[in-house]
Amino acid sequence: MRKKATVHVAPGGGDADQAGFITSDGDDNKKSCGAQNKTNDNGKTTESTPLFQHYVGITIEKMQCAFALSRVEKAARNCNSSVRENGPSKDWSAIQWQSTSRVVELFCGDAAKPHAWSEEIQRSISTAFGEGRYAKEGGEVGVKRAEERYVLGLDTLYHFSPSRKELFEYSHFTLQATILAFDLFLPPKPPSSPPLDKVKRSLNMFALRCLAPALSAPFSNFVTMAEYKQLLEKAGYAPEDITIEDITGDVFPGLAKFFEKIIHEMSALGLKGFTKWRVSGWLFRWLASGQVLRAGVVVARWKGSSRSRMNRDDRPDLQVQNPTCQSC
Repeated sequence: MRKKATVHVAPGGGDADQAGFITSDGDDNKKSCGAQNKTNDNGKTTESTPLFQHYVGITIEKMQCAFALSRVEKAARNCNSSVRENGPSKDWSAIQWQSTSRVVELFCGDAAKPHAWSEEIQRSISTAFGEGRYAKEGGEVGVKRAEERYVLGLDTLYHFSPSRKELFEYSHFTLQATILAFDLFLPPKPPSSPPLDKVKRSLNMFALRCLAPALSAPFSNFVTMAEYKQLLEKAGYAPEDITIEDITGDVFPGLAKFFEKIIHEMSALGLKGFTKWRVSGWLFRWLASGQVLRAGVVVARWKGSSRSRMNRDDRPDLQVQNPTCQSC
């Protein structure tokens, strides 16, 4: 039985940590080189499925992209795989790592604006999602596709300017992909609250508005989970296919303790100049209350709803019509 291929596009996914994770599996570099043989309980040897077959990462940060490229190059050398570098071509840089079972491509570009992606990025995504070897099977309506498609937005979508709207619509109607994301949200609006609570909420919103530029995030991107679901529904995802899990308690308190630990260790060594770490610790301790921001995991499954179920030939073209390069 042929296993499904997994293809990913990761807007904002050119950062080094994510690149390092997708190209490695623990400390065993060989595991990152593709599918591995393993023995099950019955003594039979089976081939394990790699994490993905095609990964396209896009980030607007040149430094992040360069660092991520170095991580991919290192993984490729460990695997004795081929690396093809395309760039920097004008304002864009790209690299492709191709092993026997998967392809990694990283680009420097504005992930929030699919309409402005370069021809090179569009061609790469078209290959992975539309015209590549993984799209040759199961293309008919009602037939399961030969590949699983995901758009990954890990701790990045709240940065998107002017909003997430274009990417959500592109993910649903053009890529026909499931969205997996970690994002930030406003706390739910209480139906009624005492005057003092209203004042606290207003002060928190004022503080967040002042903080938004430091986060490089449009203030309008901060919405409640209910409003976030509405954005996904307007983009075409069915309400029953959208889930958001609140993990605030697992995020901000841990980050606050992390910075407190750094300060303690630096103080024990007699080091100075850690004001920024102290401020970061205060910030995450403030956010840990959950009264300012909430953290959550988003899953919006694409299941071929009536609004988007169409033959492959009738889908919107994956190629950009009038490509314009956006400077990183």
